[in-house]
Amino acid sequence: GASPRAAAVAAWREAARCWSRADRDATAIVALDEADSLATTERERLLNASTRIAVQVNACQLAQSVETARRLAQDLSGEGQRLLTGAELGEAARFVCAAVPYGLPVDEALALCAAVQEAVAADGKAALVNLHSGIGSALHWDGRWHEADERLTAALAAAGDEVDAAVRIYLGNRLARVRHSLGDLDRALEVGLATLALAERMHEGVGGRTNLMQILGLMQIGHGEPAAGMAMLRSAVALQEDPISFTAAADLAVAHLAVGRLDEAERWLARTGLQGGTASALSDLGMLIARARLATARGKSAAEAVQGLLGLLSGDVPTGLRLLLRAVLLRWHAPAQSEIDGLLAELEARGMKALMRCALNGAARIALERGEKARAADLARRALPLARHVDLWCEDPAQVWVTAHEVLRSCGQKAEAQRAKVEGAA
Repeated sequence: GASPRAAAVAAWREAARCWSRADRDATAIVALDEADSLATTERERLLNASTRIAVQVNACQLAQSVETARRLAQDLSGEGQRLLTGAELGEAARFVCAAVPYGLPVDEALALCAAVQEAVAADGKAALVNLHSGIGSALHWDGRWHEADERLTAALAAAGDEVDAAVRIYLGNRLARVRHSLGDLDRALEVGLATLALAERMHEGVGGRTNLMQILGLMQIGHGEPAAGMAMLRSAVALQEDPISFTAAADLAVAHLAVGRLDEAERWLARTGLQGGTASALSDLGMLIARARLATARGKSAAEAVQGLLGLLSGDVPTGLRLLLRAVLLRWHAPAQSEIDGLLAELEARGMKALMRCALNGAARIALERGEKARAADLARRALPLARHVDLWCEDPAQVWVTAHEVLRSCGQKAEAQRAKVEGAA
């Protein structure tokens, strides 16, 4: 059997995983530090590093998670790969991919997945589920949403009871987010609600459940179920200790914006704060968009928030977030026409219907401001068939009809404008 020292390393590492799942982040870090202090072999250090990425992400030590993931990816792309089993490599690859939205280059994450794929496949279906869930997550952040949907859907279908429930919950969460990004809310809610039910049956930690509940609440509002969505979000807040996270507060602000409760949105936004840096770009992006939208709804200048969004766009963010930023910014920032045309073409080619809807609305307003009425009317008309493809983080559900009504009326198309108004009211 293992030596007492080796057994202690494994025990501390497992304790760290358990504490992390139970949202006891500080305790999890201490347990993993104990495991590291006792580790003497390279295999032990690699396994500890793999677990540390997940613990750091859960503890919001995002910049540190990127550093850990980068070192581990380098080690496992070389001789270190031979020291772990296929199942361990699959899990390590998934954890490495989880650091992509915080600054790990997606190419590095996918290169690791390719390097370990043969060894993972040799260890069976459960190991491959872990690997494919990581690849799907990386593809999502890289803006390859249809590929991510296909990869994660196949992985979830293959994930039987022999696969750790935590992995199945992670898979369902990621797949719901991918489908939400695509604007496919029916399928997003289907997998998301099923995953939440699994998380509740398996007594998943509060953090894991509320993370899923927040995105589901926003999806329900975007799907035309505001009462259900607000109830879901209130339930998520009730489960959390005060103060709730900046991200959760921003979610509540966006939800209240979508239903026209501007005072409530402002109160929730007051509980958020920008953190700065590449690792926090994802959370800062959400807060800045919400601030810009609230300012616009109040009839005030959104310049400060827009400047912050432009700063993020000039930084090192994954392709998926970059496309989202470019689409959203069209509401307030008018780039050259060639850049607008290029963005619309790219979104259409990638099948990004929710972002396409948002970008068309912004482009229609820009064209109108430039006096290009024929172009403006055409863009507004192109957005209308995408009405049900809503990403609530980008714009309100009613925005497509509001824009069509205003643009078409200004272009002299009064009958069309009235139809858009009536459709929106319905």
